[in-house]
Amino acid sequence: MTVSCMERIRVKTMRRLPGYGIPAIFLLMAAMFSGCWTQEVFLQDLSVTQSVGTAPVHLTADSMAGTIRLSPRVALHNPTPALGRVDGHSRVNRSGVFQYDVRPDGSLTETPGVNSYPFEGKNLAWNVPHTVGLDLDVALTNRFALDGSLEFGLNTGGRVVNGSVGASLLFPGRNYSGRLEGGVRFQRHPYEAQYMVAVTPVFSGTTLVSIRNMSGVQTSVDPYVGLTINTDMHDRVVGWLMSLGYSGETLLSFDAPADRVFSAGSFAASMTVVSFTPAIVIRPARDVDLIAGVRIIWPGIFRDAKDPAAMISPMLQLGFTM
Repeated sequence: MTVSCMERIRVKTMRRLPGYGIPAIFLLMAAMFSGCWTQEVFLQDLSVTQSVGTAPVHLTADSMAGTIRLSPRVALHNPTPALGRVDGHSRVNRSGVFQYDVRPDGSLTETPGVNSYPFEGKNLAWNVPHTVGLDLDVALTNRFALDGSLEFGLNTGGRVVNGSVGASLLFPGRNYSGRLEGGVRFQRHPYEAQYMVAVTPVFSGTTLVSIRNMSGVQTSVDPYVGLTINTDMHDRVVGWLMSLGYSGETLLSFDAPADRVFSAGSFAASMTVVSFTPAIVIRPARDVDLIAGVRIIWPGIFRDAKDPAAMISPMLQLGFTM
């Protein structure tokens, strides 16, 4: 897990949920009964182990009604975590950290007047595992197909599991073929996060904060669309393929529980992913094809000039037509 900006100020107090003494509780109770208070939930730090939610790559070839294509595949990724920024962080002081004070009763309060700058650091560490998967593509007609997939992250203890279901419009041609597809991806991945709940009674102006750590497994459903064009492979052994995809990616969606001081709250971290896949298609036999290429991925977490321009992922996919 990356080091949160708040850890640099109060490392020891962040290891547990601080207790709140009688003065803090009475302050919040009075504010709640009067209705003059506001509460916000901020996502300060997030680490996820999750594959990239790109649109699938399907070859449009021999797509007659009843054609079934099975495609095992593997994708490799950089083992170094990708560092980026997601929305939802609190405002920070001039040094880029959230500053707070510890009261005698053990409660935390925001240091007045110093956290007035937008956060521009890194609050996301994204570990992208190598993946293996299996795609199923069923042509109901020569113009329409249904597809699905199942994917597993390697060396993740079975905690990274993805699947998808979708439909495609097929455009078979004499020299080139293509498809326009869309569907939803089901994703399951582990995470570690640090979030902060802040309550400000209007009549006092003092902001009470609670800094909490959590971990678990996130399950999400996100949409995707893709456009793929490939050379017609009827009379060719070697051809090419290009695929452009756009998808949503939920990193975390969480309901913060209530306690004796703070009410329940919620927050979410998500982004969009654009991918482009150029590939070579090799057909050694009529019912077998091999797709070898690279995915060029632009996730929405890279926002600074020094960030990587894109993520590069080699991929290999073998197709069997039945």
